[in-house]
Amino acid sequence: MQNNDLDKMIAMSAVASGKPGWQGLADYLALQGRGVRKRALAELTEFVQAAATWSFDRRLDLCLWLLESLSPYSMPSPLLETIVHPTCREWGEREPDTVIAHLWLGRLGLGVEHYERALYLDPACAEARGCLCEAMIEPVWFNQHHLPDYYINSPAADLLDLAEAEAMWVGREIGSVATQCLKDIHEYRENAQAWLRDHPQGP
Repeated sequence: MQNNDLDKMIAMSAVASGKPGWQGLADYLALQGRGVRKRALAELTEFVQAAATWSFDRRLDLCLWLLESLSPYSMPSPLLETIVHPTCREWGEREPDTVIAHLWLGRLGLGVEHYERALYLDPACAEARGCLCEAMIEPVWFNQHHLPDYYINSPAADLLDLAEAEAMWVGREIGSVATQCLKDIHEYRENAQAWLRDHPQGP
């Protein structure tokens, strides 16, 4: 965990302490932010057990605050697995036509299909389009991350996937999200083409 995440947790603890029923979370955040991990985990365990019994609306308020305040990668597993994941899944089931619910489900790594659903519901949502594009090209990055030593899987297949990802932006406004995606696509395409050119008979 990065130092800025720890500093953020300490700041979050002050906010959480003012919420009814959140004192256990506030104590966890303060202790974790100061590096007192054993006591922090004890506070978190007790809080999670209590929060799991809350109403859906109350749990969702907690989840949205957490997701807007802290990266999911910085959240402890008990909080993610017992509260955040189940509550967000329930949100998606209760409100299947809510774009933001599917965006959060996708960001939590609970399925690329949630980005697809969000984009279906709102084709103008650049964030959903960007997240889906990143999910499509991430495997290409993985296939190339050992270059120039070797290429994982098929560069020819990667070129097809990159073309599909690029096509998502045809006729769309090119904002900052699109600019970064298209930049990555261009870089990965050049890598794949160079590998095919230098290895015409395969690796």
